[in-house]
Amino acid sequence: MSGRQLVQWTRAEALKLMSRRAARLGLIVSAMLGLVGPLLVLAANGMEMNVNESSLVDWLGLRLEPTEGQLAALRLRNALPLPLFVMWLSASSFAGEYRNHTLREDLLRPVPRTAVLSAKWFALVLWVALSVAACWLTSAVLGTCLFGLEGQWTTLSLGYLATIASEATLAALALCVAVFLRSVPATLVGLFLGWAISVVTGWALGIANAVLSSSMSENLGVDEPTIWLLQTAHRWLPSQALWAWGGCRENIPWLWEHFASMACTLAVCALLSARRFGRTDVP
Repeated sequence: MSGRQLVQWTRAEALKLMSRRAARLGLIVSAMLGLVGPLLVLAANGMEMNVNESSLVDWLGLRLEPTEGQLAALRLRNALPLPLFVMWLSASSFAGEYRNHTLREDLLRPVPRTAVLSAKWFALVLWVALSVAACWLTSAVLGTCLFGLEGQWTTLSLGYLATIASEATLAALALCVAVFLRSVPATLVGLFLGWAISVVTGWALGIANAVLSSSMSENLGVDEPTIWLLQTAHRWLPSQALWAWGGCRENIPWLWEHFASMACTLAVCALLSARRFGRTDVP
């Protein structure tokens, strides 16, 4: 299949995706959260509240800059609402069409099945990019109107770009689960269970790393290679990698392991999805 044909299939899948009410609702929610972020910063500045003898703004480390509103909007967006939409749309894109017997129409033409999956994933990535752009634009415009033009625009923009990468990985993972389970509810439940296990594992490794990084490690008799292994495993967890955008915040470094973990997750999901879909009977 040529690149031009893949572009045409991706365009068709993108139009099909945007015809879904959930896709349009997700874009609206992302844009609205972009407005909420700057308003929360403004509201915090207006509160006459002291914490530990400091104003609420100083205690939270907020600056009256548009990028602070953008960061607040990004954190709200990525907390759960938009990842949930990504999982929902990804599951519906394959499992929903499989159950509705409309997936067969894509296979009537002489195209590889991998091209069908690739077009669906690229369409989901385009939707993710649109939702991220909507949040960035509304938060930037309102933040500029409220606080001016000063701020760390480049750093925050990198955080929004990293969000596209993380949610593209999440879409690939959701598509892979949908190919195996072929049911939207089962896919969502499976994703949430996997997410919960990964998050709990991340918490456990984080606590272990915090304990072992202190003076208690000597009392526990843990050697350096074990500490390094636990720290490395924590950074490579998929749940941690999907929060790679957090490097745009102050005092939090960008970690190359997060992006490498996303690349590995993408490769594994693509391979598993292609093999499973190649052996699946489509009614």
